[in-house]
Amino acid sequence: METRKLIRNFGYLTLLQVVNLAFPILTFPYIVKIVGTSYFGEISLSQAIASFMIIIINFGFDLSVTPEIAKNKNDVIVISNYFYSVMILKFFLFIFSLLGIMILTIYLPTLYNVKTLLLYSIGNVVGVILFPTWLFLGMEQMKFITFFNLTTKIAITLLIFIYVKEKTCYHLVLLFNCIVGIIGGVFGFIWSILFFKIPLSIPSQKTILSVFLNSKNYFLSRIANDGSRYFATIFIGLNFSSTLVGYYSIVDKIFATSISIGGIGSQALYPLMSRKKDVNLFLNVLKYTVLSSVLFLFFIYTFKGQILFFFFKSDSPILFDIYDSVLWCILIANISSLIGYPLLGAWGYANEANFSLIYASIFYLFYIVLATILTKNILLLSISVCIYEMIAFLIRLYFISKYQILKK
Repeated sequence: METRKLIRNFGYLTLLQVVNLAFPILTFPYIVKIVGTSYFGEISLSQAIASFMIIIINFGFDLSVTPEIAKNKNDVIVISNYFYSVMILKFFLFIFSLLGIMILTIYLPTLYNVKTLLLYSIGNVVGVILFPTWLFLGMEQMKFITFFNLTTKIAITLLIFIYVKEKTCYHLVLLFNCIVGIIGGVFGFIWSILFFKIPLSIPSQKTILSVFLNSKNYFLSRIANDGSRYFATIFIGLNFSSTLVGYYSIVDKIFATSISIGGIGSQALYPLMSRKKDVNLFLNVLKYTVLSSVLFLFFIYTFKGQILFFFFKSDSPILFDIYDSVLWCILIANISSLIGYPLLGAWGYANEANFSLIYASIFYLFYIVLATILTKNILLLSISVCIYEMIAFLIRLYFISKYQILKK
């Protein structure tokens, strides 16, 4: 029964990642072709800032609250307390983040020049606040995450192909993401309340504070992990031309899609492994993840010229160099994702999983700042993401060996 449920949820998350892979393949080349690499760079910079904002607002709730929901599936009062605690915290974190973005936009000319795009990107954040991914994960109802994401992706893709016809329409890309994202978030919020029959309740300050404090380490690891990619895009955007930002963003989109292979297994396994610590099941998922990653790497390196020219109409040597410097670490990133929360976290070593990312990000930040100041070399900045992934991976391996988790 549990295995069938895992396979079913794994299937839904796989479909979700196929969707996340297919629609960018359709839209990104089209957007680059219509608006050009420079405007695509501005769009990517705005999206990176909004994505960084989303990490702050989510505050690790997808990781800290998910196992608690999984353990209390049948207790609607507990679920209600978590649900409204998270929503209240997200609201205040949104206000805090918004004020920070406004101040930076006033004082940084690069951000001020893309203020309209930033506004549309931040509008999409509202949808993220409302959509309770962590609830669906904890209740092991991944089909709803897939359905809502598939619906919004289809809507955005159709709108882009219908209305973005010339370079001056570049702002519509983020406007459509904003509108559809908000609508999807509202529907997801309402649906979750009705489907799971969550009663309206006002959680106590103690409960809200407890949820906040229990999430802080997950937040630090999340901002260290996902934030590293967005920070690189933002940092490149503030120090290099929009064209170079566009080149880096193209490769980053491919990288982000590729590491979702490990993300699928991680999301599907985490709730189950929190309840049943099955090493054999974990090793089977790990085996197929490694195989999938190797096959994917073989494909994208064998046909890199065709991929970049066919989809993005570019044969720029700089783009090829960035491609080569970043994508080799896909295998490491996918394995690291699996041995994190589904293994270390499920066995009671969540802090070790979190700190591995935090320590790696500290080194990463020093590296990327020094590389910019001393060299101004886009390739040295690009490879920083791989350095981060490698350090986090090695630290997690150390803890797994130290606590002999795979021998238990």
